[in-house]
Amino acid sequence: MPKLFDNNKGQVLLLVTTLLMILSLLCIAALILANTEKLTVKGSFEEAQANYVADAALEKVLAIVKVNVRVLDQLTLNKTYGKPQLESLLTRLAGQDLASVQGLIGLFNSTYTPPHNPVQATKPGTIQSISLTKTVQDQSGYQVRIEVTGTYGPARRSLVANVRISLPLNAFPGVLVQNTPVFSNTDMRSPLTVLTGVDFNGDSRFYNSIYIQGDCALRQHAKFIATGELVVLGNTIVDSDAQFDGEIKSTGDVFINGDVLGGPVRSTGSVWVGQGHVGHQVFSEQKTEWNGDIYATGTISPASSDNFGTAYPNTPQTISYSFPKFPLLDGPWYARNCDYYYAGDQILRAEDMSTGIYYIDGDVTISGNYQGNITLVASGTIAVPNSATLKAQDTRADSLLLMGLGDVHIHEQAQVEAIVYSKQRVILSNNAQLVGSLITANLDCRGAVVIHEPLISNTHPPWTTTDISILTWQEKYPVIPMD
Repeated sequence: MPKLFDNNKGQVLLLVTTLLMILSLLCIAALILANTEKLTVKGSFEEAQANYVADAALEKVLAIVKVNVRVLDQLTLNKTYGKPQLESLLTRLAGQDLASVQGLIGLFNSTYTPPHNPVQATKPGTIQSISLTKTVQDQSGYQVRIEVTGTYGPARRSLVANVRISLPLNAFPGVLVQNTPVFSNTDMRSPLTVLTGVDFNGDSRFYNSIYIQGDCALRQHAKFIATGELVVLGNTIVDSDAQFDGEIKSTGDVFINGDVLGGPVRSTGSVWVGQGHVGHQVFSEQKTEWNGDIYATGTISPASSDNFGTAYPNTPQTISYSFPKFPLLDGPWYARNCDYYYAGDQILRAEDMSTGIYYIDGDVTISGNYQGNITLVASGTIAVPNSATLKAQDTRADSLLLMGLGDVHIHEQAQVEAIVYSKQRVILSNNAQLVGSLITANLDCRGAVVIHEPLISNTHPPWTTTDISILTWQEKYPVIPMD
């Protein structure tokens, strides 16, 4: 019996030892698992924070560019600008462009404290790097590839975004019309761009360059004085007794029965001269001749005439013009981000307004002398009443943008200094005068005067109408593994 007891005692001891070892291993495994889970939670937290930092970096870059979108003109197309490349620009920049580039450089290695779990330690992340590549530039704006990297502890996130940035309204010179405008007894002292074909009637006068994205006809008695150039992406007709002072460039055929003073005429099609003339009159003892030359990819008829200078048929011509797209501004954005919101129809005195964005959910009538930089947006019609004035107290410092999601109507004998925009229609009534610039889908201009004044456009803050659209957004690579 003693031997049996001793054997059982040894077996029990072995069993207990084995159980203790298994229990120890389970405890160690549990500790390892708990620590791994803790590290995983910590890693996930740091990953999220690094992502917040990268997002913030992208937002900061876009905010700097939105304030001064023209800084993108300083970037060479398809060249990537990191910190060294941006620093190389500083010596040749001044003013707003210099401040914008300095702002971008200042983002490198700057800190940002992202949202955090209150039970965890708070510390800032770092904007490690940014880079910009301008991939597209046209008459409507830019497309830019932006890459940003944010870090938080050992975690790092890099984001790549392709962004479309529109030009602000004050970057469009003169008058821009989307559809065929109506002109009657108009005095247009502004560059004019129309995004479709136009017939110009005979009782209006134009004093600056004209760009037509379609066919163009200058009807009888129409006067274009000291115009500069007429660029037409289509056929061009100059009717009898119509007069154009400057150069005509047409991507279609040109038919001349009126006078093209100065010239020359250039066409990628053919040119036909009837009773009209090209150039200026040259008098001699025997006869009177005209000295304007004609160039055409196709034929010129007649081949020679006293009504123009030298004909150059079958001479290839390259004629192009980069027309902008009509800007479609986001009305609801202004309703959400305005400084002053008014529900219902309003009558406003400009003297009572101050710098900021006003949104009127309805129609608005406005007049007076404004001070500051004001953006007025209305969901309905904006009207300036008969014989009223709406002017800046100081055109060197003050500016006004009238943005109508409906019509904008400047009534008879009213005088306005502003940038005017309408998604629908601008109506300029008899003896009304607009000084500034005009962007509209439709224009009805009868007996009015339009004068382009760049100072008014240049004074207005561009960010108020600079639209930013993110075309693509993706993570470049995942978080670096933790130690």
